[in-house]
Amino acid sequence: MAILYDAEKYDQALLAFSRAIKDRPNFADAYAERGFCNICLNKDELARADFTRAIALDAKNGRAHSGLGVYYGICRGKLGDAFSEFNKAINCKPDDARTYNKRGDIFLSISKFELALADYNKAIELKPDFAMAYVNRAYIVGKRGNHTLALSDLTTAIELQHDFYSAYLNRAITYEYFGKFELAIADFSKAIELKPDNFLPYMLRGLKYRYCGKLELALRDENKFIELKPDNATAYAFRGAVYIQMGRLDLAIKDETYAISLKPDDTYAYSLRGQVYGESNMPFLALADLNKSLSLKPNRVQSAQIYYWRNLVYTKLGKPNLAQQDLDKARALGYYEHQQGETNGHH
Repeated sequence: MAILYDAEKYDQALLAFSRAIKDRPNFADAYAERGFCNICLNKDELARADFTRAIALDAKNGRAHSGLGVYYGICRGKLGDAFSEFNKAINCKPDDARTYNKRGDIFLSISKFELALADYNKAIELKPDFAMAYVNRAYIVGKRGNHTLALSDLTTAIELQHDFYSAYLNRAITYEYFGKFELAIADFSKAIELKPDNFLPYMLRGLKYRYCGKLELALRDENKFIELKPDNATAYAFRGAVYIQMGRLDLAIKDETYAISLKPDDTYAYSLRGQVYGESNMPFLALADLNKSLSLKPNRVQSAQIYYWRNLVYTKLGKPNLAQQDLDKARALGYYEHQQGETNGHH
């Protein structure tokens, strides 16, 4: 049962713990573990009931106190109650690595990165084969820029647990920092094999295929993203970006327009549609979209691209001074003309 939980197979684990409770109605540990399954399945109140029942059966059940800590901290934002329960859990069972790992999650949720890292380190010290703790630590060290250690931790997690979806997904993302896109694609593919109904690895693999110029494969993944998330604006914006690179501009405009209808403040969709209008000799529509995109406060990379594209529109309209101003802004934000082939339609 614990193996199913650790493998992120929460529905199956929930059924197994429920059967254990049916066979042994006073089995406190089973209630505690089922509570964690319910937490992971977003059944917060059922989780709380399970943790409370476990404690009623065994007041020193550290796992149940840890679960209430997660419930109060993550589900209800009651940090005082959360840390009180974690302290009880540690007093009950000071060598339980899972408690430190879960408390680390709470620290992480409130951006207390040093404290989170200390808890993940403690969890690994107590249980060197604790795959989830390595994944969690990898997130912290990666956020600090130590992608080499993050990659090492994620690889360790996979060696410990070969069917660990989150480890493959996060290692794929980490490979991108090293420019190892084929390895990233391989890990995204493994994540899809493990969870074929999860949209995220399709979306991310599609981005990598697009970046590598494998546009038919990118289109296939973005189509799957839309199949799984038909009301997600990003899915249509990303597919539109693929169509841009394929030169299928009518389809790109259609997708970006639909993305905007789903999310009227989608700066990315406006910027891409503006780019397409510019390339389609519709400069006034292009300006309207690019101006709208800038008004929605895009990030630095997006802003640089938008200024560059708007510079091209102003050039076509015979406004060299405005074009130069935008080109200077794009360059100040780190954008250079040689990037155009790399970033065209790239998020």
